[in-house]
Amino acid sequence: MIRTISLPVLALFSLLIWSCSSEANDTPASQPAKSSKTLVAPANALFQYVAPESSGVDFSNRISETHELNIITNSYMYNGGGVALIDINKDQLPDLYFASSQEQNKLYLNTGNFKFEDISEKAGVTADGGFKSGLTIVDINNDDWQDIYVCHTGLQA
Repeated sequence: MIRTISLPVLALFSLLIWSCSSEANDTPASQPAKSSKTLVAPANALFQYVAPESSGVDFSNRISETHELNIITNSYMYNGGGVALIDINKDQLPDLYFASSQEQNKLYLNTGNFKFEDISEKAGVTADGGFKSGLTIVDINNDDWQDIYVCHTGLQA
């Protein structure tokens, strides 16, 4: 009886070891794999791609892992950042605010016709340091202006 129980366990263990082979992977873990297929939108698509060169919006939430800061030491590593719409100058055009987990946040002023201007530095809303875990837009002080509320975790750098 012991022999019949240990044989399946040995087979399962061997399968587990075999599945953890050390084949080389050319794609670094920090970069998504590139697809060879080009996606084409259907003729009746409600949305279409607008290039950063055309819109002025060039934002990416890059996550940099280190030996000290990674998914093992921080299980919320990939739960940060965010995007919100705000009318920063009350011109009835939706402006864009992006929170970057580890890098500078970006505020884009809508100048009309799907064109945006990066006013992050001028507005002083880059929120350097810390780990930005989310954001919301709210009139926090009841002054009739929308406020950007960014949540931070960890220590300020």
